[in-house]
Amino acid sequence: VHIDYHVAVEKSFYSVPYNLIGKAVDIKYTAHQVTVYHEGEVVARHLRTLKRGQYITAPIHMPHEHRFYREWSPERIRSWGAKIGPNTARLMERIMQSHAHPEHGFRGCLGVIRLARSFTPERLERAALKALERNLTSYKSIKSMMDKGLDMVTLFEEQESAAAISHQNIRGGGYYA
Repeated sequence: VHIDYHVAVEKSFYSVPYNLIGKAVDIKYTAHQVTVYHEGEVVARHLRTLKRGQYITAPIHMPHEHRFYREWSPERIRSWGAKIGPNTARLMERIMQSHAHPEHGFRGCLGVIRLARSFTPERLERAALKALERNLTSYKSIKSMMDKGLDMVTLFEEQESAAAISHQNIRGGGYYA
């Protein structure tokens, strides 16, 4: 069970009681139902969704006190991002805001933070800035950007405009009006 107290079935996510975070469970599913077992007992049963990436969350599975578990909180995720840089921290916030519950963004945030190991923190910080500018909030799109080196590319419209050249043979747009 992942830190957001959900399990993955065919790229959709189903909640289980939060006290099972980190525990191994068995999952049986049909075309219509997902059943989760822990130590042989049914701990969760959900109607199955065929929509990839969708979270099915039963409120009873959420922690009572704060809706997050122990040290896993939006503040902690943001602070991990801030260790890389301010753009990464802002990206963590944006990812969590893009979900109905911030906890549903934890997987994506942690995936983005892990990209600093494969690439460099400096590259991740640049990629985070580009992702924020383009409103990209999925781990997959940010990883793809970095895999393709797009975080290193400056697009034509992003380049600083050079100072106008002054020369007697250069007439400018007003000459032709």
